[in-house]
Amino acid sequence: MNLNYKATGFVIVDGNGVCVAVIINGVKQIIWKYNPDLPRRMGMGNARFREIRKIKESEYDDLVISKIEEIFITDEGMNVDKIVFAGRRADNIISNENFDIRLSDIEVVHNICYGMEPGLDDVLKKLEIKYIRDFPQHNSMLF
Repeated sequence: MNLNYKATGFVIVDGNGVCVAVIINGVKQIIWKYNPDLPRRMGMGNARFREIRKIKESEYDDLVISKIEEIFITDEGMNVDKIVFAGRRADNIISNENFDIRLSDIEVVHNICYGMEPGLDDVLKKLEIKYIRDFPQHNSMLF
């Protein structure tokens, strides 16, 4: 895939966490990472566990959506040319009723093997996206 975009956003989201990154002019920067505290079974009955898990997953999806909007939407619209979603929960996020329609140019990548930063690297490899370097985490934000 040849990127003709100046800035491309990436959202890698699964049940273990979310990693939001951007590549601007060949420089990769991690913008936000989050690990949810989704409930584990640990002796709960099946019905009660499913109910609690469903509520927590919905709260997690809403948090991810609000953070994506905060990062990628300004008053003028999207501040990146394209957003690539990947991971087991990507479809849940995109199909959620709270997903902002201003996030228009979206690509979904399925069948990644990892979540978080290894998942981001997996997506970049699958899409054949080359970047020059990582942006240092301790410096000011590139994006």
